[in-house]
Amino acid sequence: MRNKLLVGAVTLLISVAGRFNGQAIELPAPKRVTLMWEYPISSPDIVFNVYHTTNLALPKWKWTLVTNVSGRSCMLIVQPGQHFFTVTASNKATGLESIR
Repeated sequence: MRNKLLVGAVTLLISVAGRFNGQAIELPAPKRVTLMWEYPISSPDIVFNVYHTTNLALPKWKWTLVTNVSGRSCMLIVQPGQHFFTVTASNKATGLESIR
């Protein structure tokens, strides 16, 4: 019984691989996005955390941290579609971060 299940699983994998092997999937080209923001305080201890989501129904605390930068702008590469970003300020010395 175990050998029959294994042979069946291998046959299924070969069958699925055969379906995808002959088809080319064209993905849209990624795009560059430049984000810029203002912040009233200038300090070497301040870094900015950039968060991202494609789903606005997701609470902000679940958004993905994309990068952190010391300047007031960054460039990201994204796939075509809707993208949403938020930026927080974080103090390296204290570890405190502004609310998302």
